[in-house]
Amino acid sequence: MVVLVGLVIVAAAVVPAMQGAGRRGDLDSAAARVAASARFAREAAVERQETVGLMVEPEARLVRLVRQPEIEAGSAADLAATPTTTPASPTGEEKLQAPLPARFAAVSLPSGVIAHLEPAPMESIGAAPTPGAALADGVLRFTPDGRSTGGVVVLTGERGQERRVLVSPETGVVRVEDGNGE
Repeated sequence: MVVLVGLVIVAAAVVPAMQGAGRRGDLDSAAARVAASARFAREAAVERQETVGLMVEPEARLVRLVRQPEIEAGSAADLAATPTTTPASPTGEEKLQAPLPARFAAVSLPSGVIAHLEPAPMESIGAAPTPGAALADGVLRFTPDGRSTGGVVVLTGERGQERRVLVSPETGVVRVEDGNGE
């Protein structure tokens, strides 16, 4: 009887702790996927020689990539949707740009995880960011030279835990940080 009571007490302590572990895993997984999408956006911008944007849509719980034409038009058309052409090369040929893989073009956030975009913190980039550059239209841009407008995608879980996907404006380097010292 004493052993059974002891097991019940241990189970009562362990089960609530295990329930939170799944949510933390969802947040970590979402941060890893957003970071992978941002890295892919940078690589695609350099390879395709066109600006590629990372757009955060909090209401839709979605982070997705957009091409330069959609950024300029103010549209949030999906990069995976259609191929585009690049301007004529010196030989007069236009190159067809294949659509980006859908697994990188959009990241659906799990339930309980929300995201928003912030300007890059000054200490992470070593200089003052251009005010609102990353937030002007809600798009963090990666340019053909590998740089970016810089910014932070902040992912917040149900219990207030945060993961921050930081993008350096000078180098376009992407890294994930724990947002609240857990």
